[in-house]
Amino acid sequence: MNKITHEPGFATAPGVTLLETLEATGLTPAELGRRAGISQRVIQGILDGQAAISPEAALAFEKELRVPARFWLTLDRRYQERGGGGIHQGA
Repeated sequence: MNKITHEPGFATAPGVTLLETLEATGLTPAELGRRAGISQRVIQGILDGQAAISPEAALAFEKELRVPARFWLTLDRRYQERGGGGIHQGA
């Protein structure tokens, strides 16, 4: 039997998901940055869609937000593949 999968023609910006996750956990972007050792500039860049989620940031998000690093990296990769242009790698 063939497995049918659906791949939407769009991808959610990682910053949207990050903001929703922060809201759900009660953390502010500044607090996440401090706890994760990531500059506020990079966190804000991810939230604004101007910076990619680096492997280091994904691991830090996993530790602080309890969301697997693989999730963040896959979300970011799919967003970039679907034209999330203008993004540069964040720290």
